[in-house]
Amino acid sequence: MSIHNSTTNSTIPIPNAKDAKDDLNLSLELVMVLGIVLIGDIAMIFVVHKTEGYKERKRKGKLPEKMNDAGDVEA
Repeated sequence: MSIHNSTTNSTIPIPNAKDAKDDLNLSLELVMVLGIVLIGDIAMIFVVHKTEGYKERKRKGKLPEKMNDAGDVEA
């Protein structure tokens, strides 16, 4: 019976403290990487939004008033 007991006990995975610490470190690293990616995405959206707004204001400023009025008359 002692052989049977030792065999069943050997198949049960017992995490040691080092594995648990490594798992925690990997989890924290994953959270940190995802946070950096999220911040980068938000920054990219902000930059694109500001750039498009600047381009739109620039386009509106370049069009002479006569061209705007002529477009309304023809339509």
